[in-house]
Amino acid sequence: MMVTKKFQDLTLSALGMGTMRLPVFGKDDARIDEDRASEMVSYAIKQGINYFDTAWGYHSGNSETVMGRILSQYPRDSFYLATKFPGYDLSNMGKVEEIFEKQLKKCQMEYFDFYLFHNVCEMNIDAYLDGKYGIFDYLMKGYLYSYSYFREELEIPIVKEKDNRAERRLQMLIRPFVLRRLKK
Repeated sequence: MMVTKKFQDLTLSALGMGTMRLPVFGKDDARIDEDRASEMVSYAIKQGINYFDTAWGYHSGNSETVMGRILSQYPRDSFYLATKFPGYDLSNMGKVEEIFEKQLKKCQMEYFDFYLFHNVCEMNIDAYLDGKYGIFDYLMKGYLYSYSYFREELEIPIVKEKDNRAERRLQMLIRPFVLRRLKK
């Protein structure tokens, strides 16, 4: 029996299935063996795994598409899907809405249970937070206000002023947070 853990209001399997290294034909990472991958997902689900992780760049961009086809065979409320915004490529920063919508289509999903920033590091953290790209505002719409409001009311007081009240407020805001942005 799979061990599960509570996360907010969700019950997640203690183990998840990552899709960075699915079976492929030969040595061509872009050519996923979908039948074998489907068998793996089926086995994982039978063992109680309900968390699946994919990303824009896995398998030359094909992991999301294959996982979308495979997971579409299961009831949507039987699994949780995570994918990631590919900010490791700075040329993607101005395309957040376009990429997010393509990812929904590739995965054949109405929403993602978890949407992560991929490979956040000193090279891209400023771009992730730069208001000109609108990443924060687009992805957080309806959750944490606009970035300018977030910065003035939470980030600056917490980081520069060490304001415990602002920190508690932020914790309250993000505690129930799971991104479930719907398709247009």
